Amino acid sequence: MWTKCLGGSKGEVAQSIQQTTDGGYIVAGYTSSNDGDVVGFHGDIDAWIVKLNNAGDVVWTKCLGGSKGEWAYSVQQTIDGGYIVAGYTQSNDGDAHCNHGNVDYWIVKLNNVGDTTWTKCLGGSLGEGLFQFSRRAMAGILSQVMRSRTMGMRTAIMEMRIFGL
Repeated sequence: MWTKCLGGSKGEVAQSIQQTTDGGYIVAGYTSSNDGDVVGFHGDIDAWIVKLNNAGDVVWTKCLGGSKGEWAYSVQQTIDGGYIVAGYTQSNDGDAHCNHGNVDYWIVKLNNVGDTTWTKCLGGSLGEGLFQFSRRAMAGILSQVMRSRTMGMRTAIMEMRIFGL
């Protein structure tokens, strides 16, 4: 067994951890730090992905974001050995160059060494945030999302079919 503390001088939050096929772990969350274990910080709050080996040692880390806030809430390993990250973004620059207004669902595909393969924002002028998803058969993902409209909250189920998941 092992215990690991990761981060910098400001706040970090881990939202999702999954064991990977190599016996290690992939962790998704967010950070406000620009020092310590955090490398490549963009500003305000960044989504932060950390790959650990089976002994808990850091293999790589990845900050994802732009000049505003980004949060990662879920991560899954894909069948190609990469990772799919779900969360939300406020930015329209940096890694998050697809925002449609306020806060959007944000899906990021990473390869096995943490390089970004593609990003996708979904949403409109109101606030949307993607908090959880799980893989299904037929190479798709089923997403459970929270969507806010004016003063109320609505729950929506969204299915996306993405080749290679």
